[in-house]
Amino acid sequence: MLYRAWLFSVAIGLAADSLQAQDEAQHSERQTGTQTEPSSYEVSPVSPILSEPLAVVIVEDDAAAEARKRREAEAEQREKDDLVAQQGMNIATQAMNEATQSMKRAAWWSFGAIAVGTALLIVTLHLTRQANKSARDAVAATREVGKAQVMAYLSIKESKAFIDDRDGIIFSVTVKNFGQSPARDAHAIASVWVNREIALPERMGGKTANLSVEVFSRSLRLGDIAAGETIASGAYSTHDLSFPVDVVRNAEGVIIAGPGSIGVFAKDVFGDEIFESDGVLVATGEEQFSDWERHGNFHARSLFGVFGNPGSLRARGWKEYETQSHKLQFEGGK
Repeated sequence: MLYRAWLFSVAIGLAADSLQAQDEAQHSERQTGTQTEPSSYEVSPVSPILSEPLAVVIVEDDAAAEARKRREAEAEQREKDDLVAQQGMNIATQAMNEATQSMKRAAWWSFGAIAVGTALLIVTLHLTRQANKSARDAVAATREVGKAQVMAYLSIKESKAFIDDRDGIIFSVTVKNFGQSPARDAHAIASVWVNREIALPERMGGKTANLSVEVFSRSLRLGDIAAGETIASGAYSTHDLSFPVDVVRNAEGVIIAGPGSIGVFAKDVFGDEIFESDGVLVATGEEQFSDWERHGNFHARSLFGVFGNPGSLRARGWKEYETQSHKLQFEGGK
């Protein structure tokens, strides 16, 4: 090993001396302007060696060669590992992209499925609500039909009324229940229209005129009326009524009566109110009443159409009262 190094050092030194000699010769020729041909004795024994490119040969021992091979193998293995890692990364990236696309497609499909499911749920709820409403309506209709079939229906078969010399309304009524259930707590009231002599205010002419006002009787309790039953009240006297002080009377002092109404109130088995009314002609005094009774002239409908005011009669309802106001509207009445 030392011998090879020594030979290498000698060769390097000889090459350096030869190069230096050539440089000096060229420098001398440039100064003299002449070119001197080299003589034969000036040629160095190593000139043939230096005429070719210098080749350096490095001889390595077995340990260095083994280390170099190991390094080359490790480098090659690292390159292979890097290539495998890059390929694995590319495969993983591609797989991740494909998974992302699959997840996006799955998300869109899920969104579409949820939207369709929601729409179907809304439609189902709507149809269910409609079905429930239809069922409720059918039940309500069935209930109304059943109620209409079994409820009480009242009809006034006959009514009579007159005013006696004590200023009382005397009336009787016959009622029949045509329904399939009883009418509870039935009662009846009567009304009559009478004329007042009243001095009109100046803005209305200032003259005396006869104007009609309605007077109501007290209620007559009939009680419960069973299904298919007919009940008659008999003559019922309602005295102590507040007739107008300026009411028109005949020669015997009896209030001159006119048309009137008979109303019957009751409640059915469902708690609903029943109301039925009929017009009636009210006789002035007992004598006229007897004459009409013989000839059957009490029915106002058969003679003059419907008289009275069923609306105001119904508004009386179940009320009890002691006095009545007969003031007209321009007098402050209601």
